[in-house]
Amino acid sequence: PWHNKDNDRRLYGARVRNTMTGKEFNVKAKGVINATGPFTDGIRKLDDPTIQSIVSPSAGVHIILPDYYSPGNMGLLDHGTSGGRVIFFLPWQGNTIAGTTNSATDVTPNPMATEEENNWILGG
Repeated sequence: PWHNKDNDRRLYGARVRNTMTGKEFNVKAKGVINATGPFTDGIRKLDDPTIQSIVSPSAGVHIILPDYYSPGNMGLLDHGTSGGRVIFFLPWQGNTIAGTTNSATDVTPNPMATEEENNWILGG
């Protein structure tokens, strides 16, 4: 198996593979953390396909703009936008980061912003 469980079905380790040598071995642990973000339910269902989902995936879009949208290292945060959303323009790594949208979505390996989401942030 790809994991190790005790009689109470609690994980106590995993079978891992060194991708450089191909060698596989077991690792034991006091705790195992599923840190797979939006893929959490998919990983959990590899073990038990009937288990109830616990993740409600959502997508948030941010756009990187030139630094002159946040001059003098000043930012803007507006709570009063349409639909009760928040929009911000903040200095970030020599640029300006603008956002955000938040909408329910399906989990995909390569999420992409929609034109509608981009237009909302840019005021179009």
